[in-house]
Amino acid sequence: MNRLTYYILAILIVIQIRGDGYFPFPKTWPMSIWLPLVLFHTIAIILFVFLSLKQLLNDELEPLNIISDKNKHLLVVVITPFLLLIGVFGLQYIQSQYFNNIGYLISVKALNAYFVISLFSFIIYNIYTIKFNRENVLLFLILLFSSYLIAKMLPIASFPITAKRSDLLPILKEAGRAILSGQNPYKYYLLDNGILTQNVRFPGLMISYIPAVYFNFDLRFITLFFESFIFLILAYLIIKFKAATKIFPYELLLVLIAFFLLPYWHFRHELYEAPFWMLLTVVIFALYRNFFWMSAIVLGLLISMHQWGILFAPYLAIYQYKTTNLKKTILMIFVSSIIAITVFLLIPGFNVKDFFEHTIVFYKKVINEKAFPPLGMFFTPYFSKLNLTGLLQPIQVLLQIPLLFMAYKHGKRIEVILGILAVSLLCFLLFNPVVWTYQYLLLVYLLILGLYFKILKKVI
Repeated sequence: MNRLTYYILAILIVIQIRGDGYFPFPKTWPMSIWLPLVLFHTIAIILFVFLSLKQLLNDELEPLNIISDKNKHLLVVVITPFLLLIGVFGLQYIQSQYFNNIGYLISVKALNAYFVISLFSFIIYNIYTIKFNRENVLLFLILLFSSYLIAKMLPIASFPITAKRSDLLPILKEAGRAILSGQNPYKYYLLDNGILTQNVRFPGLMISYIPAVYFNFDLRFITLFFESFIFLILAYLIIKFKAATKIFPYELLLVLIAFFLLPYWHFRHELYEAPFWMLLTVVIFALYRNFFWMSAIVLGLLISMHQWGILFAPYLAIYQYKTTNLKKTILMIFVSSIIAITVFLLIPGFNVKDFFEHTIVFYKKVINEKAFPPLGMFFTPYFSKLNLTGLLQPIQVLLQIPLLFMAYKHGKRIEVILGILAVSLLCFLLFNPVVWTYQYLLLVYLLILGLYFKILKKVI
């Protein structure tokens, strides 16, 4: 095993421990207990992210042989899936009890049935390895994917989408209805929790969920589709690696399992960021393989989908410049801009004032009203206590400058660019007005892509 694998796993453990807000503990616990814990989690994330970037900057990944070769099968194929699935379904049971009053209803028998069926995939694989005395990466990936899908289906089948739990998908549903009826979606919506809620989503993200609104099916199936797409891309890379090297890729599989069976990710079944992740994956591979038009078009879609697309675009443009030339880079920026603007103009009644009111001015209100999410992994509340919130945005911008220089210096190495993107996102989140733990999942995904490119670039 290499150090980067352990660092990624460490970040996932921190995310799992931190969770969101107070859950599942009572809100009566004093802040004197919570704040030092959350600060410790934040510092741990920072440490492991920078250590991960250091590994990606090295010519070769440094080994860290904590697990012997003969125990890798036991860790990757037996222990890790078993413990994670216990965590997934145990946390879903706790969630069903915690949110029972808003319709999160599931019987213990049904929960146990989902658990046994999910676990059965790994039992089948271990029976196979015992009988034939060999590993089979394709079979393992198929069974892992089936276990992941079964675990994802439990909340879709049992937990309603409601703003009483989270306003993420309810807002997208209401925005989709507004678009389909020819209305400007940038307005306030009265959700089922009785709260008037603004729409901070970018046009591309709203459009990606419109099929679920139009055909009246659960929006989480859209999320599941894009997550599955990402899984299959990573699985394909693992298969290519195995075919090229004849080595069973334990470390690649370990981070894949730990990420896709992370209990916290399954607990947050109402997230919406998978379409952005998928486009980011496509544009990274398109840039790496020098598929110019695909890179330009998908980058434009990426920018139209999420604020992070704007944050990442300069780094991706630097990679394009360092691996091709200035002319192609300028053309890519031009095409991407046209695509992004076109997507924005597809929104009925779109105007810049409403867009900025909901996606930028709203966050200034959060700072002014000190309405920060409880116990987030960021430094903004500390700046607020010191009346230094005016420094937040300048710090976010200034921290990008050395990262842009680093990207220029190492711009031909896609794995380094991915590590820099992770640090760029981290620097932005630490000083953002609103931060939730799930936003750190993208940071982990970027590091996983960096690990995959570091190991697989010779066979991709």
